[in-house]
Amino acid sequence: MLSALNTAGPLILDASALFPNWNWQIHALIGFIVFASIMTWMVIENRIELWHINNAKPNIVLKSIDENLQGNVITREFSSVISQTLYGETEHPNFTRIWIANEPMKAVQEVEACNIYGEITFYRDTGKNVLFTMGGRWAETKEIADGGQPIEIDQIVLPPNGRPFCMDIGLKYGDEDEFYGYNNETPRKNTKGFRDHDRKLDSGNYTVKLRLRCKGVDRSFWFQLKNGGAGQNVSLIPIDQLPSLCKEDCSHRR
Repeated sequence: MLSALNTAGPLILDASALFPNWNWQIHALIGFIVFASIMTWMVIENRIELWHINNAKPNIVLKSIDENLQGNVITREFSSVISQTLYGETEHPNFTRIWIANEPMKAVQEVEACNIYGEITFYRDTGKNVLFTMGGRWAETKEIADGGQPIEIDQIVLPPNGRPFCMDIGLKYGDEDEFYGYNNETPRKNTKGFRDHDRKLDSGNYTVKLRLRCKGVDRSFWFQLKNGGAGQNVSLIPIDQLPSLCKEDCSHRR
């Protein structure tokens, strides 16, 4: 209001000086029109800003990919005889992970992605044939085998500061052909070295979709996964960085 009056006042005075023969009613009308225009503009600006605030959503982006990060897997088995977990040999698979972040483009988009959940689907080649779908595991959370609770590790909060968070996709042993999907269910299956044969991918090319969902977010990222087999590392490449043929094949999926 004060801003509008400060702007309109000089205009009225200028009009009076420039057009001294005009009567005061015309000067008043000019001032009213200027004042009303400025007030209307201010109301519209405030409503636009309020709309942006009320409709602000997290902006989820892909940051980077770890295709072959060496890790340690210790064979564990619970003994009911002594009521303790027995630890065996340590193996060293390579983990494949995707890093994502909540990266606001504007200050009004600084909204937390609360309880964001990831779902990973594997397809054969670039076709429509779904091989399997699994919930994603946030790599920084505690595994169920170490006492983590499903609601705490399947869903996390991404702050709106651009900090990357990591989701596991799978793992592969360098001297073996198979790639295995890996998530929070894997340790509970008590398979040797987390080799989940229900989520096994032989050597070949596959399409992977990571779908992230929470309030205000339903975002999917598409990748081509290439498993070269024994002695070969896994590659995971975003679809938009592949040749146009693959992008066209996958463009119908959302």
